[in-house]
Amino acid sequence: MEEFVHAGYDLDAAAILLCESDGTPEESRRRSPHDGGAQPRRRDRHSRLGERSRAAEILVGPGSGVFRVGSHLADYYCMDGTIPRKRLGEVLHFIGAMEKKYGLRCPTSSTQGDGNLHPLILFDGNDPDQLHRTEQFASEVLQKCIEVGVPSPA
Repeated sequence: MEEFVHAGYDLDAAAILLCESDGTPEESRRRSPHDGGAQPRRRDRHSRLGERSRAAEILVGPGSGVFRVGSHLADYYCMDGTIPRKRLGEVLHFIGAMEKKYGLRCPTSSTQGDGNLHPLILFDGNDPDQLHRTEQFASEVLQKCIEVGVPSPA
């Protein structure tokens, strides 16, 4: 998505987490995951606090960045699953394993405030084998979402 966002993100990152909080700057800092001197985990590469980024604006609403990723390709299969926030890492690792299993890319966005997960399987619809693998991939991802359960009410 960096191609569309131009936010300066590390192209080697396996995942990027954008957190958004409404309120005054002081309120937002208080609710930040890095409040009180907390440091990113050792394997995290970057942590930034600031105004709403262009990346966050692109990721919100119709025509979001994840769909722009697929828009320059021949075909993509978009899903909408719901998972508990605490299971996000597990499901993203599962999707990574499915990418290897089926030989297909699957960029994924997630709005974890409400538990929504949006995997986007990229494939060539002119290749019947890729279409078949895409359908199997999608089925396994949605089964995983069912397996991990639904989010608890906020």
